[in-house]
Amino acid sequence: MSDLNYKEAEVAASELGLEKSTILNLLEDGQIPGVKLGGTWVVSPQRLAAYLSAEEARQFRERRSADSAPQSSHAIAKRRRRMAGDVEYVLLGEKYSHSTAIGMLIAVLSALDARDPEFLPRLSKETGRKRRYVAQKPEDLYPGRPDLTRYSNELRSGWWVGTNYNQKVIQSILKRACRVAGLKWGVDFVIRQPRSENRQKALAFVGAAADSASDVARRHSEYFAESLTNGRS
Repeated sequence: MSDLNYKEAEVAASELGLEKSTILNLLEDGQIPGVKLGGTWVVSPQRLAAYLSAEEARQFRERRSADSAPQSSHAIAKRRRRMAGDVEYVLLGEKYSHSTAIGMLIAVLSALDARDPEFLPRLSKETGRKRRYVAQKPEDLYPGRPDLTRYSNELRSGWWVGTNYNQKVIQSILKRACRVAGLKWGVDFVIRQPRSENRQKALAFVGAAADSASDVARRHSEYFAESLTNGRS
């Protein structure tokens, strides 16, 4: 029976000190081993430990290799873009970015609350299958699951939002938030595709490869790719 010693993703997340949403995203993307049974992800501690050990060694070798080699200007620029924010969005004409989808969720709800003090009370009436998205107490976010109250963030005094969500649920919450706030999804609020991804597609379109024959040719292709994306994500 030891071979069937699988655990739910939530347990694995707790043991690793990560949020459940992080583990679920890694499982969905195929970045860590696991199996989905009836809509629930479970992982084998033994296989996960073996994977983490191998991944730790791989990343360590990669970092040592990167530290010992001079970085090109292109690699440095790419790293700066990544550090500037992985999630970009436009809210009422203003551009913002956050390193995580949860950070974006918190920022958007806080901004909508600042515009309308009645926004959070109205949004608290919106629910998923079992949970409220915002509530006046952390325990009200996770009925019957007090162990999950640590996955919450205070938006302002007396109002909390849950943070134990994957990107799909976060997008669903933001769509409801827009409706409650009287905003039009895709117009007043837009989640933008990261520029780096758009640039990569444009670079592929013009035939630019990482190992281009000359730096001059590479820069020319990048400028052309920039014009294709028109500076937008």
